[in-house]
Amino acid sequence: MAIITVSSEVAAYGREFSERLADRYFAEFIYRDDLVERFIKPLASEHELYLLKISPKQYLAESSAGISFYDYIYGALHELASRANLVLSDCGGQFYLANFPGATHIRLIADRNFRRERFKRRNEELISREKYDNLTYRDLVYPAASDFGEVFDQVEKLERRFYNTVFKGQSEAEATHYDAVLNSGRLSFESMFKLVDELVLERQIQKELEAYQSEEETGQLRQAKYFELKNESEREFARLLDLYRIEWRYEPKTFPIDRDMQGRVTLAFSPDFYLPRFKLFIELTTMKQSYVSIKKQKLKKLQELYPDVRCKIVYKKDFEALFKRFEASGTIYD
Repeated sequence: MAIITVSSEVAAYGREFSERLADRYFAEFIYRDDLVERFIKPLASEHELYLLKISPKQYLAESSAGISFYDYIYGALHELASRANLVLSDCGGQFYLANFPGATHIRLIADRNFRRERFKRRNEELISREKYDNLTYRDLVYPAASDFGEVFDQVEKLERRFYNTVFKGQSEAEATHYDAVLNSGRLSFESMFKLVDELVLERQIQKELEAYQSEEETGQLRQAKYFELKNESEREFARLLDLYRIEWRYEPKTFPIDRDMQGRVTLAFSPDFYLPRFKLFIELTTMKQSYVSIKKQKLKKLQELYPDVRCKIVYKKDFEALFKRFEASGTIYD
């Protein structure tokens, strides 16, 4: 799965490159305006939508869902990125998905004079064709303005304000947010595509290695957890509990059940397992049946002295039958 975020300086081919990148990876393409249209519009009022257009602070305001618009977008993007190829363009994706596994973050830059000239040509063309519906503030602030250099400066200022406000002081220009910073004024799209392909492949390999390492560490932790158990029967029972995702504690409490004349404990009972979800103690009886009566006596004493404590004896024949059934199905941990 490819998750790519593209950030660009104004007029550095950010949107054009991102759209072609999305086609290349058969990915969903999302631009900044799409975030509002797709995720925010269904839950925001007309007034809130207007404020989102003119004030970055509105992204941090609470929505009718009880969370900020920023947090709502954050959750929606993470959910979407978990199930689809995705290219996010100039919408802060490098911050929303900063630590998302396998995500590749790209920044496009270019010479300032190059970008100013391109900004001017592009907007003169749009105005000549009266394509005002296609304009965003990144393109043109004042469609009737003749000084495009002044407009360009204003757009850059608005960009800095947007990121500084929405992402709490983080700078879009900071190179450490990205896997690569590419000069779109000097590199062709094809050469940049090849570089991105290499980065995406590297991030996917890294993601798989991290997943493998995590799985290995989980296995080591599991073995360490089982190591404290006294015998193989208890370890087998613990594996069954883990199989069913039942939380357990091993011998978490010792109950005094008999004392001498001086009040000193002469007999105690430490049930093998405690299951917090069921508020239940479990005592395994997998040894010779001659010992079962001793455990029954302890359990009876426990119930007399601690009537609110729930404890159950699991007998050898029941436990072995349960274990063999799951062992045969191949669902027991290796």
